[in-house]
Amino acid sequence: MRAALVALGVCALMAGSVGPVYAAGTQPSKTAAAQQDKMKACNTQADTKKLTGAARNSFVKKCVSM
Repeated sequence: MRAALVALGVCALMAGSVGPVYAAGTQPSKTAAAQQDKMKACNTQADTKKLTGAARNSFVKKCVSM
């Protein structure tokens, strides 16, 4: 599980070139934007509940899938 999180973090760092695309005026699709908003809301809820580690991952996964 930890290896998967590390791999996800590396992928996120490598995706740094996506930022300039948004700055140039290209907007993400409505579906992608909605998914990002859902993920942000779920992470905020996990922060509020002070969840960490596996409990946080499980909560966010369930929250996003709802």
